[in-house]
Amino acid sequence: MSESIEQARRANLAAHWAERQERYAKRGPKGIAEAWWDRVKAVGTQSERAGDAEVWEDLARTLANFCARYEK
Repeated sequence: MSESIEQARRANLAAHWAERQERYAKRGPKGIAEAWWDRVKAVGTQSERAGDAEVWEDLARTLANFCARYEK
């Protein structure tokens, strides 16, 4: 892929995520969290396809830590 095509793809992706996050933000903190969750799944899938098998293990550790902080 040429550099200019890759730059355009990245710019389009950044604009997409910014628009999506803005839309979700109108629903408050829970909406923002949902936007991040969508992004996490996309980044995880992309990383896995690129050969980073640990991406899901890292996410699992992060989520386990989050639950440990907030579960009562």
